[in-house]
Amino acid sequence: PNSDTIIIDLSEGVGTFGDYRFYALGGKSTHRTPTGNFSAKSKYADFYSRKYDAAMPYSVFFTDQCAIHEG
Repeated sequence: PNSDTIIIDLSEGVGTFGDYRFYALGGKSTHRTPTGNFSAKSKYADFYSRKYDAAMPYSVFFTDQCAIHEG
C-alpha cells in the first residue's frame, strides 16, 4: 500500500492509515460494508446524513452510499 492508503480489517475492528490505528466498525447486518479495494469518490469534512439523521464528520465515500467517517 502507498502512503495514502487506508486499510480496514473488519474482522479485527481496526483500521490503519500509515502508523495511525483506529477502531473501525462495519455496517449493520442489514447494511453490510462492501469488501474489496476502493478509491475515494468524494470527501466531506462536515457531512450530515439525512438518511440516518446523524452527523458523520470527515466522511470519505468509497461507493455512492458507503463511507468511512468519524463517530
